[in-house]
Amino acid sequence: MTQIHTQLSDRMENLRPSKESPYRIAIIGGGPRGLYCLESLSRALSHHSTDCPVAVDVFDPCSHPGAGNVYALDQPDYLRMNFPNGRIDAWGSENSRQIDQMSLLDWLQEHFPHLSNPEGYSPRPVVGRYLHECFRQVLEQFPSDVAVQVHQARVTEVIESGPAWKVSTTETSMLADNLVLTTGHEGWRSTGTLSNQHDARIIEHVFPVGRQLSQARIPAQSTVAIRGFGLTWIDATLALTEGRGGTFSETADHWTYQRSGDEPTKIFPYSRTGRPLLAKSVEPQMKLPSCLSDIWESGRLAIAAVPQSDDPSRQVEELWQTITNVSAQALQAIRTTSSSASVRSDLSDWFTWWKSSKFSAAQAYDVMKRSRDVGIGLSQPNEAWIWGETWRRIYPALVARVSHGGLCVAGWKLFREVTIEMERLAFGPPPENMSRMLALIDSGIVDLRFVSEAELTQGLHELDLCSDHHRKEVNVVVNAVIPAPCEISPRGPISSLLDGNAIAWDNREIGLPVDEHGCPPPYQRKNLAIFGRVTEGTVLGNDTLSRKLHPQIENWAQKTAQRVLNREYTL
Repeated sequence: MTQIHTQLSDRMENLRPSKESPYRIAIIGGGPRGLYCLESLSRALSHHSTDCPVAVDVFDPCSHPGAGNVYALDQPDYLRMNFPNGRIDAWGSENSRQIDQMSLLDWLQEHFPHLSNPEGYSPRPVVGRYLHECFRQVLEQFPSDVAVQVHQARVTEVIESGPAWKVSTTETSMLADNLVLTTGHEGWRSTGTLSNQHDARIIEHVFPVGRQLSQARIPAQSTVAIRGFGLTWIDATLALTEGRGGTFSETADHWTYQRSGDEPTKIFPYSRTGRPLLAKSVEPQMKLPSCLSDIWESGRLAIAAVPQSDDPSRQVEELWQTITNVSAQALQAIRTTSSSASVRSDLSDWFTWWKSSKFSAAQAYDVMKRSRDVGIGLSQPNEAWIWGETWRRIYPALVARVSHGGLCVAGWKLFREVTIEMERLAFGPPPENMSRMLALIDSGIVDLRFVSEAELTQGLHELDLCSDHHRKEVNVVVNAVIPAPCEISPRGPISSLLDGNAIAWDNREIGLPVDEHGCPPPYQRKNLAIFGRVTEGTVLGNDTLSRKLHPQIENWAQKTAQRVLNREYTL
């Protein structure tokens, strides 16, 4: 039996349950990973025959569980996915899939057929609706002796209570035998602050855009600076243009922007290096040699075969050389008249230039446009595309190779230098969003003159962007840099666990370590699991909707079902 509650139920009292109480599981976070935990748990419990009652309580303040903040149903459609439709599937098992358990692509074909392109990128609220419907389906597939309740409440504290866990909200508390945290970004936040005092001219985070970037906060014809040059900058820029009634027109190779009059006069992104994210590619629009698939498959096998080493520098170097070898093979398959030595030299020289450069406005625009043109088949694949596409193709093997102890702490620090640059090349926006940014630059609304090495200076009556060559007064500044995985919320449940010494996180320069079941150190507490962004740096690639990339949630569900079967109560 299942119920969805919008407030905490009366039965959740601050009392230790009686011996007849069910085995109780608390899941904090009802976004996609909370959904995946429930779906895996429902299958695991269905495979075990037991008369032990189970109670599952899911906590999330969002109104549509399954979607979470990022895929909220009430956000505007111009906020689009960065993950193609054909790769999103909320269901974890092909073998036991029921006919109504659809992938996103199948669901789009039924509900939004105009969006049902496997290479397309749907609006985020549409994907949120899909995830929410999957959540409701999952609730109905639990065995009859499992009761699931969803509470629209924010957890304020999590502490140890003997062998159990005490979970508190603003209204009440409960005890749980088993605790799972899937809190993602821990709400809408930015990294650091742009001002130590309240200043209406400074907007500290982008989302939700309807509130943060409204005309009341950023009037029409303002001059706006945006800190950051990544995906959140793109979202903020679209909110201030397309979200203000501006329109884009497109041809095969050129997009233009028509102003509405309600957008800012100028939008100045500023960052440390000016190195942009590059556009993803649409493979059906590109003419690629068929042998690339075999090259990337061999690359995945080669990554898996890189040996362990006590020397972190040597281990990262061997991984990097393997990535370089695969990239060189892929580029030579395209440039068939070039020698392997010249291809490898071209790749190495390009990457050295890339990672050491601080881009001018013209350089940033040029690499953005080239990446778009390559990605839609207007230009031949170049070094940038080869690096990014190779990284994408061998990524599952990298995730398996380096996660859960595959690299030591020192190795992770070195490898992070590689991943920062490769993610810019591999995981940028879809080509259509890059085309929108290029059109806004062409229109003069987006101005890249401060894109690298600019600083914000704040006075009593003025805000200025300053670089070595330019200075410009702005009306509003928006912080579009999201927190790093190690920058946890001081008011969130992970902070509670750290403050109470329930978990250990000795090196904050990398992610919170977890084992293959999601259990963090000191690892003795097998009834605690943490999944998602906070573990990035000891687990690679958390920021994804993919269910195939990581086995931890499935492992946790199987282990938890076994604990239920063994009657491993803590209460």
